[in-house]
Amino acid sequence: MVSLFPQLFDYGFFATGVLRVAVGIILIHLAYQLFFIKRAERITSLEKEGMKPAFLFLSLVSGAKIILGLLLTIGLFTQVATLAISALALVSFLIKKQKPSLVVLFNTNEFYTLLFITSLILAFIGPGAFAFDLPL
Repeated sequence: MVSLFPQLFDYGFFATGVLRVAVGIILIHLAYQLFFIKRAERITSLEKEGMKPAFLFLSLVSGAKIILGLLLTIGLFTQVATLAISALALVSFLIKKQKPSLVVLFNTNEFYTLLFITSLILAFIGPGAFAFDLPL
C-alpha cells in the first residue's frame, strides 16, 4: 500500500536522534528518582531482600543509569550503551516479575518491556542525527 505521507520518511534520521535523546533523558530521570527520591525507603527494601551493601548497590545502579543516559543523550558509544540498557531493562523486568514488592523497581513491567525494545532497536538502526558515532 502506498504511504499517505511519504515526505515524512525524509526525516527518519532525525526521528532516530530524537528517540535516542528521549531514552537518554528518561534514564537520567530514572537515576535521579532512584537515588534521591525516597532513598531511605529504597535502601530498607533492598536490605530486606538480602542486599546488604544496599547503599553501594543503589549508587552503582544510579551511576550506571546516569552514565548510560549521558552517553545516549550526546550520542557517544550508542550501540554499547543501548545494549547495556537492554540488559538492564531485561534484568529489571525479570526481577520485577519475581519480586513485585521490591520498592527499587518502581516502574511497571510494560515500561521495562518498552525500554528493552526501544533500546534494542536503537542498537540496530544507529544513533541518528546529532551524534558523535555516526555509522560509516
